[in-house]
Amino acid sequence: KYYGEEEGEWITIMPIYTTAEIERINNEITLSDIDEVEHTKLSGMEADLITFRDAERNLSNKDLFLFNEEEGYVLEIVAGYQVDGKELLKFADSLQVERTGDGSYETEEEKALRQKEEADEERTMLEGQKRWDALMELGIPEEKIYSTGQELKVESFDQSYGFTVTDYAFVDSMEGFAEENFFDFSRFDGWVNADQTLRPYSRQHLDKEGALISEDKAEQGFLRVDLKVRCYDDTDPDIPLDFALQYVTKTGDGGLTWAEDFYEAVPSENYFLQMDDSAVYFDKAVHVDGEERGHFFFRDMKAGEELEYTLLFVVDKDRERDFLLYPRSANNDLWQAESMTAGEIRDSLEGYLRLQ
Repeated sequence: KYYGEEEGEWITIMPIYTTAEIERINNEITLSDIDEVEHTKLSGMEADLITFRDAERNLSNKDLFLFNEEEGYVLEIVAGYQVDGKELLKFADSLQVERTGDGSYETEEEKALRQKEEADEERTMLEGQKRWDALMELGIPEEKIYSTGQELKVESFDQSYGFTVTDYAFVDSMEGFAEENFFDFSRFDGWVNADQTLRPYSRQHLDKEGALISEDKAEQGFLRVDLKVRCYDDTDPDIPLDFALQYVTKTGDGGLTWAEDFYEAVPSENYFLQMDDSAVYFDKAVHVDGEERGHFFFRDMKAGEELEYTLLFVVDKDRERDFLLYPRSANNDLWQAESMTAGEIRDSLEGYLRLQ
């Protein structure tokens, strides 16, 4: 691996595909979203330089394959988006590959076992997808959605605590919110106007498979949420206080279910204000220095203790009513469709907070 000074300035030589390895992947090396394949010759081998669609906007890596038919291998080289194409070709043209031994092909028994394992894995995935689809159709139970003023309780092996929204507001400006209370204020560099409002950003709308639906400029603002947390069990007193936005959509009967389409910033804009849909601001942080900052949204609490605090989120103005809130420590069974039924997942969810 070779690294430059800038992000995206690196070259990696991937593990070699021997003919034995190629046989194990059914004789196919598959890539998607290819824009162009440039055929050339490098280090005495036939080579393909791959570029991807909208590579500059999406900060896509470069892929280069060298094919050695005589020795029986394919060498893949991946380079970061900052690496110049000519530099990558020069690098690849100077490589020497030394053979250190023979690879081993699968026996018929080994091949049959692998194919059976792959078939079993595919069946498990298909069953998981069926359960996921059933869960999406059923939606979020109404009794697991708590309105402003109602407590959402979270229980784990060593912790028990409850959250209540006491107030909230959508605001245009970050004026009045102290810089030291932001988790990473440097993310806002270049995105804040003189009046403390936020600049719009280029946004991509993607379907659940990740295919582009549309692209536009999104106006953005802030969501201020005032919360009260109560600690019920301090066996483990380190209480997580962060929340995230859960985007939702309507079901056929008027309920809510989890949105499967999603939005992302165009990668070339280096926009990170809505990373993980998490809060960007916490006014009662105590873990603020050095390595402790990774624990920014946690507080030690004792049983019976209450804490009132404020979180701030960055949100798109045209999506201000498209989400619920959930504690980052809750609802983890949502991702267990391969081992739990839709009904079991719904029953095990701690719940969501609705701003109303």
